[in-house]
Amino acid sequence: MPWISFDLDGTICDWPFNKAVFSPMRAHLEPKVLEAMRQEYFSRLGSSDPVNAFDWDGIHDLTATRHGLPAFEKILEFAAKVDFHPELVYADTQPALEKLRAKGWKIACGTNGYAKYQGYALTRLGVQADVFIAPDTVNACKPQAEFLKRLPELTGDTTALEGLIHVGDLLTQDVLAANRAGAKSAWVWREMPEFMREISVLERTQHKSVQAAIFEQTAHEFTHNGKLGSSYTDLPPKPDFVVADLLELVSVL
Repeated sequence: MPWISFDLDGTICDWPFNKAVFSPMRAHLEPKVLEAMRQEYFSRLGSSDPVNAFDWDGIHDLTATRHGLPAFEKILEFAAKVDFHPELVYADTQPALEKLRAKGWKIACGTNGYAKYQGYALTRLGVQADVFIAPDTVNACKPQAEFLKRLPELTGDTTALEGLIHVGDLLTQDVLAANRAGAKSAWVWREMPEFMREISVLERTQHKSVQAAIFEQTAHEFTHNGKLGSSYTDLPPKPDFVVADLLELVSVL
């Protein structure tokens, strides 16, 4: 069976940990403390051990120590006490996954959040994945090629990389990881301008306006999402598909 891997935040769900957990958990923090957390993430992502950038409890513990704050409650303990509203799952996610399963696809969730966190979120939201590809399961993170290349080992399916498509909202993480692993990729651009939606899905990647948007979005992502070291000699990211939502992708697979 063919495999398709989906990023979580911004792709199949609307940032559930940020909105359901971190927003109330960090509501009392001063802006300088929140910025310190963000900078610690950037520092870890650019280090020799970028997997630690997604150790959210570890970042909380370090921030509390550095700023003389009371210890944070463990994230999953806090998460157990809050609501994960169904609308945190994009409306197109479940229908798209159902259609893919009906066509014989196996579903992976390929996320840079640790599986222990993101798996919990998906369970609470009722979204099912056959396997998790995550920094704490493969000791790699997107856009490292090894992130997706570990799929055969995780699944026991030696053919898992053959025909693999990785789907995500970040060019510099999702699409670039697929490029490096030799997999196909789909960039989910939920804010795609209406005039670009009128371009055929099969022609979008070659359209000048879409190529210009990929260039601009790549620069934006590096500013807002950080860089994993300096290993970016293979830009711009090259998606095989550019889609406005998951159902549009399913329609062309």
